Amino acid sequence: MKKMEITPDLIIALGMSITLILAVIFGSATEITIGISAGLGGYLGQVVSNDETKKKEKATETKEGEHNEG
Repeated sequence: MKKMEITPDLIIALGMSITLILAVIFGSATEITIGISAGLGGYLGQVVSNDETKKKEKATETKEGEHNEG
């Protein structure tokens, strides 16, 4: 089982999530809550997209390395 690492992405996502929860609990203005949730969704979408791109690049490098050796 892979051990979970604390990364800047994790810290930002947790911070924005906690902020959103507190904004809802304390009855913050609707505009603020919508802004936080939109920012969180956009940030997480970017992180996932970048992660998928890195995985594809790594897989391509691995295949090219095997292809060149054989």
